[in-house]
Amino acid sequence: MYVDFATDKNLGPRNTNLALTFTRASSGTYFDNTGTLQTALTNAARFDHNPSTLASLGLSHREARTNVCLWNRDLTNAAWAAVTMTVAKDQTGIDGSANSASSLTATAGNGTCLQAITLASAARFQSAYVKRITGTGVVNMTLDNGATWIAVTVTAAWTRVTIPTQTLANPTVGFKIVTNADAIAVDYVQNENGTFETSPIATTTAAATRALDVCSTTDLSWFNASEGTFVVRFATRDISATAVNAFAMTDGTGNERISVQESGSGVPAIIVIDGGATQANTGASGVTMTADTFATLAGAYQVNNFAGSTNGGAIGTDTSGTLPTVTTLNVGGRNSQSAPLNGWISSLAYYPRRLPDATLQRLST
Repeated sequence: MYVDFATDKNLGPRNTNLALTFTRASSGTYFDNTGTLQTALTNAARFDHNPSTLASLGLSHREARTNVCLWNRDLTNAAWAAVTMTVAKDQTGIDGSANSASSLTATAGNGTCLQAITLASAARFQSAYVKRITGTGVVNMTLDNGATWIAVTVTAAWTRVTIPTQTLANPTVGFKIVTNADAIAVDYVQNENGTFETSPIATTTAAATRALDVCSTTDLSWFNASEGTFVVRFATRDISATAVNAFAMTDGTGNERISVQESGSGVPAIIVIDGGATQANTGASGVTMTADTFATLAGAYQVNNFAGSTNGGAIGTDTSGTLPTVTTLNVGGRNSQSAPLNGWISSLAYYPRRLPDATLQRLST
């Protein structure tokens, strides 16, 4: 079985009749091959591109997130308070639509445009798309009402800028332009639950939630329960102590599982669990992933014979372990789509036999 999400931009494997099912209980955004933001409808997969290089990234998979920043494209709305700042909704946005984004022009030094949000204490992450219209002075962003101002890099092109995550209640978010008469364009201001940014979520009068992406199948006619090899190319935004999954074969629980994942702190691994006990963890390949950077992992399984290699690195092996009984393939998540990837799956290949270690190393290069 071979699925090339990045090239084919569909859910169909090239050499089988397998049909992956995709659902998402909301719309979701992605960048097309021109670098323009598009909106996918409910239950429509998103095949994303890098908006700067236009490189095809593959199938986007994100956890559910809520943007609580209101009118995040129209900063002329009363939800925003401007001080020594002229605000207009007069900019062509990242979706290519005229007058869909806003401009901020300082009418004195340190002009601000802020929005106060009533919210219980939680980890928050702040981002926005900005570009410079005039001037060369410093532009700052805040999520704590200016108790902390962080300078962001603003260029002549739309760039997504972020500031470090904070855990706080009642965030007040927005911008300060330090130099009088400097001006910037602003689009998709986003304050979301979490410690890193996800795909843009539009808001108007109320907070908006993008639902979890779910991609799976219970058709395992291609799968060999006794031995096999997976080769997966994937990237994640979430490099932390928590594992995230590029894909997992499960029985609907975490007790029976074969998964390829970033297994915490950037370590890619193939994990095998049977009867709730870990049988293999072949993450010792000397390779560490970085956020938003693709890695290719080739992992093989057979009773008492597990191995994995990432990016052509040293083979990690485990010579003791049994195999689980699985019923479902989840792409971008684990059982019930837990531990979501928060990134992209470029391709997924499966061989119904345990390939030699040297072949694993070559396939992951």
